[in-house]
Amino acid sequence: MESELRLILMVLGFIAIAALVVHGIYTIRKNKQIESEQYSTNTDAEADDGVISKPRVVTAKAKKAESSSDQASDDKKFSIKQSINNLKQEKVEKPKVRVEPELAGSQLQMELPDADDHFGDEIIDQISARETLESEIPSVSEPAEVEQTAKSSEQNQSNPEEVLILNVVVAEGQQMSGAVLLPTLLTLGFKFGEFNIFHRHESPSGEGEVLFSLANMFNPGTFDIDNIEQFTTQGVSLFLSLPVAGDSQAAFNMMHNAAKKIAAEFNGQVLDGQRSVLTRQTVQHCTDRIREFERRQLLKA
Repeated sequence: MESELRLILMVLGFIAIAALVVHGIYTIRKNKQIESEQYSTNTDAEADDGVISKPRVVTAKAKKAESSSDQASDDKKFSIKQSINNLKQEKVEKPKVRVEPELAGSQLQMELPDADDHFGDEIIDQISARETLESEIPSVSEPAEVEQTAKSSEQNQSNPEEVLILNVVVAEGQQMSGAVLLPTLLTLGFKFGEFNIFHRHESPSGEGEVLFSLANMFNPGTFDIDNIEQFTTQGVSLFLSLPVAGDSQAAFNMMHNAAKKIAAEFNGQVLDGQRSVLTRQTVQHCTDRIREFERRQLLKA
């Protein structure tokens, strides 16, 4: 009997000790959980007050892309400004141009501004008048040379030069941006110069005779190179005056390719001198005119 009572007391003691241990462990865990919740609440409150914010994680790839974008933007601005400064210092020779020719072709299915706003014959007439005046003024030389110069001037007046014209226009509501047009023209070998328009010389560096020129298709017909980044237009005109230095057909092909590349850059369209869609027949007609002009030149010689 006494041993059974002792056994019962021992069992009760073990149970009491186990209960104390379990209660202690439960109390410790509960206190830790409460402290953790309080710390989390304080942290969120401080974050809302602007004391602690979630750090911004920027990957190396994102940094590299952002840096490349900034560098590309800076390079583009520097390139345009440097191009403008270089163009101001360049001196180019004057192009020889005359009256716009009449070319056949279907009419363009694209609405353009009123004819009064178009770059018409004013710039070409101005250039032609200046070129004619300069060509008719003989230099001081021997009488025989003066007489020969006068005869040449009379021949030029009776046989005016041929002018081949191509126009590049964009769709209604669209614009050609000067910030995009300038690097495009420089890539094609154009140089800004006389009469405030662009010229393509025999050499892309600007050396040699002028092969063909490019002007603003709309009034005033020129370009403001100092504000080219803010410049916009709906079209440009390329014109080639015969005779040219070297191969006339090669020069026309070069002008035709330049017009197509400009049109592709601005999603535009190439037109002929009458602002009709340029077709294969029109191009062939220009080729025939070049051959006929060269034939007449050979007959004169």
